[in-house]
Amino acid sequence: MAKVTLTFRIDEDLKHRLGETAKNQHRTSGNLVEWLIKQYLEQLAKRSASAEEAAADAWDRQIAADAEAGKLDFLLEEAQADHDKMAK
Repeated sequence: MAKVTLTFRIDEDLKHRLGETAKNQHRTSGNLVEWLIKQYLEQLAKRSASAEEAAADAWDRQIAADAEAGKLDFLLEEAQADHDKMAK
C-alpha cells in the first residue's frame, strides 16, 4: 500500500516523548504513530463488533421473552386474518 503524508501539530513535550519512545522501540516517530493508529483502529473495530453482537443478542432475548409472554400474539392473529381473507 502506498504511503501518504499526514501533517499535524502536537505539543512540543509530546513530540519529544514520542521521539524518545520511538527511539527506545527502534522505530521512527512516523512508524510509531502509524503503528499506534493501526492498533487503536483495530481495538475500536473489535469493540464495535462486540457491541453490535451484544445488541443483537439483547434484541433476540427480548423478542423471545415477548413471544413467550404472548406480547406478539397479535402478529399471529393478523397473519391468520390476512391468510383467511386471501383463502376466500
